Amino acid sequence: MGMTTIVYGYIREPWIGYPALEQMLESNKKRIERLPETDKFPFFVRGLFSLSGVSYRNRLIHFAGGFKELESYWSDWLLKFESLLADLYWERVRLHLITEWTREFTYDWSADSNIQDSFKTAEPRPTSAWQHEGGPRNDIGRRPT
Repeated sequence: MGMTTIVYGYIREPWIGYPALEQMLESNKKRIERLPETDKFPFFVRGLFSLSGVSYRNRLIHFAGGFKELESYWSDWLLKFESLLADLYWERVRLHLITEWTREFTYDWSADSNIQDSFKTAEPRPTSAWQHEGGPRNDIGRRPT
């Protein structure tokens, strides 16, 4: 037996007013589709992600998953997550981490203003620079031996 860890949140894609919006959205869709169907633990797979079909100004990429004691491998999973973020076009990300034996943590990422300015051009850049705040970035629990 182990403890359950839940991760969920969203990636808010660029606003509808940008000239290269379709290019950015299509690039994001293809990048999500390229995620593996299986992965070694801590799992980071395509099935964690879903593109929203309904949104007001920004399409959302939803993600959610339940893991066994992910907090003990949190730094590894977070590295995979931020590697994906660096390939996508987005404005804001919010992630919630819930463990059975600690409190809930909330993480926020905001795209760097220079990146967001590039969204206004015909040649936008993926969001490879951002500001981050929130919970711990290192492993929260001990890895089983």
